[in-house]
Amino acid sequence: FIEAIQDVLDELETIYDNLSKNAKDYIHSDKIILTVSKSHTVEAFLKAVTSRWKYTIIMADTPPSYSGRGIAQPLSSSGISTVLIPDSSVYGLTSQIIKVILGVHAILTNGGIFATTGSPLATTTTRAHSPPVVVCSGQFKLTPQWNLYHEYGALDFVDPSGVLGFKDSRKQTLSIK
Repeated sequence: FIEAIQDVLDELETIYDNLSKNAKDYIHSDKIILTVSKSHTVEAFLKAVTSRWKYTIIMADTPPSYSGRGIAQPLSSSGISTVLIPDSSVYGLTSQIIKVILGVHAILTNGGIFATTGSPLATTTTRAHSPPVVVCSGQFKLTPQWNLYHEYGALDFVDPSGVLGFKDSRKQTLSIK
């Protein structure tokens, strides 16, 4: 048991280096890559080949957290051509995208992933042009089952007013006399 725990700790220490070694096999020059939301793993993966290749990242900004902004700035600062777009624009750019790179919270044994808001949109809208989807993750995120009520399970289930900006009409009606 202690050996298994040590293996997980070792992987946690080396995950970014291990993924970075493989990035050159997935990212090539003059390509357009779509990614969604902030992921430290994806960020390290994309930065690993900046000195070798010049490519463009299309970053879908995922409301209500708008976490795409948190990764767009570091990628741009490291010399990667980065374009931040609203989620609604992903479909219009799908013919230009050659690869989708996602970070995940968990990978299920049935092949499914538990990822951030915007990931289903990115994968389903690009289906028409069939670019490969690359998931950046360590082995410690493989799980036989997922508890939906885990801390990540409710992150994206929030009040829609942060995205839609509507007001409760009942309150407005009650306040007018």
